[in-house]
Amino acid sequence: MARITVEDCLRNVENRFSLVLITAARTKQLMRGARPQLDAAVDNKEVVTALREIAAGKIAYYERDPEQTPAEAAAEEAKKAAASRREQEPAEAASSPVLPLDPNDGAEELDDAELEKFRAEFPDAFDG
Repeated sequence: MARITVEDCLRNVENRFSLVLITAARTKQLMRGARPQLDAAVDNKEVVTALREIAAGKIAYYERDPEQTPAEAAAEEAKKAAASRREQEPAEAASSPVLPLDPNDGAEELDDAELEKFRAEFPDAFDG
């Protein structure tokens, strides 16, 4: 299978910062048991699957306005999602996860066991 590149993903995401946040959120979902949106994802690690899904346009996201409360943002996104679903085919609309793009979302969810798992898997990514 061909390698996934940042340029492939940036066709569907505005910038690299957004790409990192979306990839992290989707990777967490996959690690917690979410169903992959691509059939070829069986042999890949979760982060690679997340990047492939983003490059394929299977992951929808929205940027949260910092002035809005989370409840207001959720209500607005629900309206947008309902309008979008009416425009899409029913099967496609039901299969695309929608991720909130909030830099603070999930920051406190990483526990020590998950951190140690990442450190073991990616030792060069951590100093010390």
